[in-house]
Amino acid sequence: MADWSHLPQELLHQIAKALETHFDILHFRAVCSSWRASVPYNLLPRPSYSRLLRLILEDEDGEKSLTLVLQRPISIFKFHGLHNRRIPHFWLVKREEDDESGQIHILNPLSSSKMKPKYPKVLDISRLQVQELALEYVIQGTDYAGTTTAKAAYWYSNPNDDCQRYVVFIEGGDLYLFKFGDEEATKIEEEGSWSPFYDDFIQFKGKFYAVDNMGKTIAVEPCSRTATTVAGQLTFSGEKKFLVESFGKLLLVDIFRASKTIHGDPYGKTLWFQVFQLDEERKRWDLVKSLGDRILFLGKYCNFSASRIPGVQADCIVFSNEAVCEYGELKGDAVYVFQMRNQRVIPLQDFDGYLYLFRPPLL
Repeated sequence: MADWSHLPQELLHQIAKALETHFDILHFRAVCSSWRASVPYNLLPRPSYSRLLRLILEDEDGEKSLTLVLQRPISIFKFHGLHNRRIPHFWLVKREEDDESGQIHILNPLSSSKMKPKYPKVLDISRLQVQELALEYVIQGTDYAGTTTAKAAYWYSNPNDDCQRYVVFIEGGDLYLFKFGDEEATKIEEEGSWSPFYDDFIQFKGKFYAVDNMGKTIAVEPCSRTATTVAGQLTFSGEKKFLVESFGKLLLVDIFRASKTIHGDPYGKTLWFQVFQLDEERKRWDLVKSLGDRILFLGKYCNFSASRIPGVQADCIVFSNEAVCEYGELKGDAVYVFQMRNQRVIPLQDFDGYLYLFRPPLL
């Protein structure tokens, strides 16, 4: 049997350079002393949750504001060998790093709030696997009135060239694209089309996709800043729409409400979801009746998907109250689960598997 600890340093260095995430490199260094020596700690790259852009802007009245574009990874931590448990513990987290102190903050993956339960201060890398599910991007603006945070999408054609990096965001239902190096953002308008009210957007395969409140969807080419229709309106349209990338496919989640009260519905109204998959060749959204082994997550600033999490029921949509509720039925950042199979909304705490997914492990 080969002794992996005796691999040439040159080869180990090349392998380490090919690793994509901060946690992959930490796992690499944890294998043995020779592997650890191939990537000294002082050469360890910073985690990928830093500021992408920092701008100080001045308006017509001379008021200055600070604008930041932040990147936050959303990951599943898989812990092995905790308290002799045969089944690993899975913990869904969002991480944010303080640029000044380097301190890492653990956030609720579906909202912007910090985790309330006490979580471990030190993690044993040898007992931990990390699977990155998504990268959340937000625009954070600070001026004399305070700080505001909005969802963003990010794409680059050349990571080493600031002028080839782009950010998209929605303001007042309008879609804007900002190119790094420009002084202001460009409003995206499709030629010959009325001004739509956009619900959501996403970066997908090198383009920005945006859906309006009727289901019409456009794709924006960042470099040319041109928009083309990739799907028409839905026949029956709900109240709010979310775009989610799921294993190479673009999905649309549409939320419906009715005034009839149903016992057990946490919103005091019937609430149900429909899921569609984009057929770009036919320029339409096709109804999806089952998610199979997938789970969709709808958050305030990021939507993402996962599959085959042991102990967690699949074919469900997990959503935060902050992301879905706009009409005041509930307050706070509570989380709920929508079961596709029986079309029911159930509080997260009624599902042990999901409840533990949002809780840190007892180490």
